[in-house]
Amino acid sequence: MEKYSKEIEFTINNLNLKSITIQKLNRIGVTDIRSLMSKNVHQIRNLEGIGETSARAIVKAVKEFDVKEQTYHHTDCKTIIDKYGFNPHVQNPPLAWKEAQETFDELLSARKAAAYLSISKNALRKSIKKGYSRDLFLVADYDVKDIPPVHNRPKVFFLKSILDDIKNDIGTLGEVSTILSVSYSTLKNFNQRGYFDSAKLTSQSFIVSRIEEILPSCYKLTSEKRGSNKTPNGVERFELIGSRLQELIERYLKHRREGLPIKLNGQLRVGRGLSKDNRIIEVKKILALQFYKILAGRAQIEGFEERRKSIWYRDLTEDELEMLAETAETFDIYDFNENDIKSIKLGVGESTYWANVNRVLKPFLWFVLMEKEKELNRDARIKGEYDFAKWNTYQITKNAFDDALDLIPYKKPKPKYKMGKLFLDRSSIIKLYHLIKNTKVPYVRDTEKWCTMLMLGFFTGLRTDEVRLVEISDFRISNKTGLLKKDKNGYGRLFLPDYKSKGGYAPSPSWGTYIVPELVKLINKYLSSLYAKFPNTIGKGYLIRPTDYLYNVSYTSSSAFSTWITRLKRNNFFDDVLTEDEISRFHYYNTRHTVAELILRSPISDSYLIEWRKRAAQVHIRHNMELTSGDIIDIGYTREINEEDYFLIIDKALNFPWE
Repeated sequence: MEKYSKEIEFTINNLNLKSITIQKLNRIGVTDIRSLMSKNVHQIRNLEGIGETSARAIVKAVKEFDVKEQTYHHTDCKTIIDKYGFNPHVQNPPLAWKEAQETFDELLSARKAAAYLSISKNALRKSIKKGYSRDLFLVADYDVKDIPPVHNRPKVFFLKSILDDIKNDIGTLGEVSTILSVSYSTLKNFNQRGYFDSAKLTSQSFIVSRIEEILPSCYKLTSEKRGSNKTPNGVERFELIGSRLQELIERYLKHRREGLPIKLNGQLRVGRGLSKDNRIIEVKKILALQFYKILAGRAQIEGFEERRKSIWYRDLTEDELEMLAETAETFDIYDFNENDIKSIKLGVGESTYWANVNRVLKPFLWFVLMEKEKELNRDARIKGEYDFAKWNTYQITKNAFDDALDLIPYKKPKPKYKMGKLFLDRSSIIKLYHLIKNTKVPYVRDTEKWCTMLMLGFFTGLRTDEVRLVEISDFRISNKTGLLKKDKNGYGRLFLPDYKSKGGYAPSPSWGTYIVPELVKLINKYLSSLYAKFPNTIGKGYLIRPTDYLYNVSYTSSSAFSTWITRLKRNNFFDDVLTEDEISRFHYYNTRHTVAELILRSPISDSYLIEWRKRAAQVHIRHNMELTSGDIIDIGYTREINEEDYFLIIDKALNFPWE
């Protein structure tokens, strides 16, 4: 008798749960009981909006779920096929047993496969249920039939020929990070999103070469979810520029990936290749955008450079898309001219325009000319003489390229927003805080997070590369609530370790960086909102994180902490609070200069403390901690400030009301 004698309803409505719990599961897309059957309480708590009590109730209900008095804990062949399909190596399933043996040489049971790969048998069996690396095994009676009857006949058979290929290609995520030189947090993020399921052997073991193959598509998927790679009407720009340009760009990227040089007239123009996959993807995206703009300009599409949501170009109409497609069909790269450069310049800042043309487009055009040179030289070798008419045409093309590129400034333009120092007073800081906190504009989201990050800068002097690495556990927190503990004066403490600080030599002082009472309140309010949504993250993970529920995934770079400020500048968000000059100089890093200046200008009358103000400022922003020379605050003491004097100065300088 088969395990299931009739069709079974696996919807979560069949679980013995409160309606509100069912609603929570439906809200996050969990509708099938089978997706919960292999999860424990901890794993279910990781689901968005599911707390400890609900998680326990769900686990209990799933265990009680009865399917003809059979449990689900054994490998069910039909379920694997229903969820993950047939083995991709089997063209017309099911194969006869003899044919399978001839095709795949040797078939191993899960027990023998685990022993062969030196991994846990239970871990491998769990991975079978989850459909990891589905191409590695055949499912009995579905991928293969007519299996000889034996005692305890296996339900799956692993393909030894494929296991031979991957046996020495297996590693943990940490080992994959080292081998491929990819950030561990990036790999962990991709894994949590399910991108690596086809490269998983078990939950902890991965096939390195497969991850290397799928990494480019992972970066692409991530960019598309953010919207940065989205193009008019949701179509990638690369798909809009025509097959000839697409083939040329792919050929160029292959050349750069292989590290081959680019030469013109025997002179080296580009010596280095593009070794990192994410850089190759970025170059491809930039080239696609530049040629999209060139084609739109040639098609005379009005306002194609207009932006929506301040960062994406507007959608094209159906008629405009047709015009673009017609232009792409007739476009010849050798006709590139000055008008094309002018089209590229539309809708982008001077610095970005300069960088994209000089660092991306120019090497590409050199590659195009190099290919033409090689073609002409090859023809000359075959014919025994040069075709001077073709060489003259080539020279005219090269001159047109040079004339167009001459429109680009030789030196990088000065940025619109100056990077000079900015010192804001108490009033301006508080106005900025309330402006962001109370805003209702649609393009300002996560106000609690950004307020917390901004005020951390204004009151602790954390650098951008430091604030992204600060974890909740770096603060003195309550083990029970996960909130910052307060001393008798209402202060908290941050103990930034040296390895998270600039250069690894600027940790917090031994007593910790003091956190003023108002900032303690703000951080605790922000943490409380996080814990309310994700109770399983109490006291865990990064303070400022790109995705709230992925508590152990940090921002991969500090650019996010400047991008949001730049976006607000573009939308004139700060006009009522800051002067035009202050806006131009306002960057996250300048919060550090501001806190130092606030301490130096603190209203202190005690002559002894005045003497120590400079050193207190240095210690607070963790500059010149070893009492060597520095350029932010010029000072050189032979003895160190003590905690009591440090506190008295910080209290006078930074402990003021925010209302």
